[in-house]
Amino acid sequence: MSPSRPRLRSETWHEVKLKPSRSEAAKLSRFLRRVACSSPLPTSTRPYRNNMPGLQADDAREEERLKAALWYSTGQTVDAVAVSQNLNATPHFIGGLSEMCWAQIENIAQDLEAFAKHGGRSTINAKDVVLLARRNEGLSAVLQAEAKTVKERDAR
Repeated sequence: MSPSRPRLRSETWHEVKLKPSRSEAAKLSRFLRRVACSSPLPTSTRPYRNNMPGLQADDAREEERLKAALWYSTGQTVDAVAVSQNLNATPHFIGGLSEMCWAQIENIAQDLEAFAKHGGRSTINAKDVVLLARRNEGLSAVLQAEAKTVKERDAR
């Protein structure tokens, strides 16, 4: 019995309702960079959004597009690993992994907002990101070194 080639997620698109475009994946990437680098805290706009159903609907649509882009990117990564290691990953697994990543992104965003707010700032900066990574020694060292490099480069 010969081993069968793993089924790629891209071969099962008929099971998926949303197929994000490359631009949506780019939007997710920009969103993550904005949150991690220096995004203004959105807490001041939330009360207005709660009173405006049109903005809530736009936010919900944007969130769904970002989730779809994350699902697509996660699927591409899982497919590449699955093929290289002769494994099979189901769309259900990819969906679960994407949801877990989304929940982690939300937690990180909330923590970064809280760190900046505690520091009396309305903008997330590199110190907040380094503080977020304080429990992971390797990541913390890399982030501190990168922050130092960026700071020196900006000082010139």
